[in-house]
Amino acid sequence: MWFDAFLKENFFESCSTHPLRKNELKKYCINCNMLICQHCVSFGLHRYHEILKVHRHLCKEVVPLRAIKKHFDCSLIQIYKRHGQAVISLNPVKLNELGLDAAESCQVCNRRLNVPDLYRYCSITCKVESVSKKSKLENPVSTTPVESSSVPSIQSPPPPPPRRPQGTLEGVSEFSFRKRKRKGIPQRAPLF
Repeated sequence: MWFDAFLKENFFESCSTHPLRKNELKKYCINCNMLICQHCVSFGLHRYHEILKVHRHLCKEVVPLRAIKKHFDCSLIQIYKRHGQAVISLNPVKLNELGLDAAESCQVCNRRLNVPDLYRYCSITCKVESVSKKSKLENPVSTTPVESSSVPSIQSPPPPPPRRPQGTLEGVSEFSFRKRKRKGIPQRAPLF
């Protein structure tokens, strides 16, 4: 299965196929089940394939939440922000200190969690290990990867409200929450 191979890969090494600048292996082609660089994509070898891009964030490899939740149930995994985008760590952070309280740490590797009330795992690898242990013990629990046809467990935002045709206000006035206007009337500086 491609997901197990994806988690075991070593990202950010140089591509042996393209000895050019910026040839870090930071993309993963799901169709070919292999690491690729940006030149592999631009030369057309993987142009129409499904690709996951891995980023570095504070000494860890992360993947965007919106990209990975199509393939994996990301509930209970700690979410980080990277340039305003929600990301999830692939592997446990080695530099992170261990949690002192078991309730405030990852259930698998005991790393400290930022919000222990919302999350149980610090990374995707920890959740995979936990679910695989539970499935061996209980057996009716399904495997962790989610098929693309099923709905991910993360709640999607509510749909936007229906748009009104322009020109019809129907008694609704535009209301500003500001007490004062942002800009005043321009005034010339006094002459001395």
